Amino acid sequence: TLGFILKNNFGKKKDESTFKFGVLNRLKDATIIYLGLDFKKVYSFAISYDINTSNLKQVTSSRGGMEISLIYKLKKQKVKVEPTATDITSP
Repeated sequence: TLGFILKNNFGKKKDESTFKFGVLNRLKDATIIYLGLDFKKVYSFAISYDINTSNLKQVTSSRGGMEISLIYKLKKQKVKVEPTATDITSP
């Protein structure tokens, strides 16, 4: 897949929300138009449309496919790792 996605941050705080737009190309398969919106680095909404560029367009009458994504990002939990007796070597 080759392409680009442009990002524009907006909101009261610099990284509060991000608008994304992109065009991607899966070689010999499809061109993808992408729109996305991130909220407070926790929620994301995206919509994309695949335009067939392969022989599949004959079967689908040149209709592509729409995809909608709703994403909730979980917070990472910090894991504290303590060395065990087998991890400690003596000189």
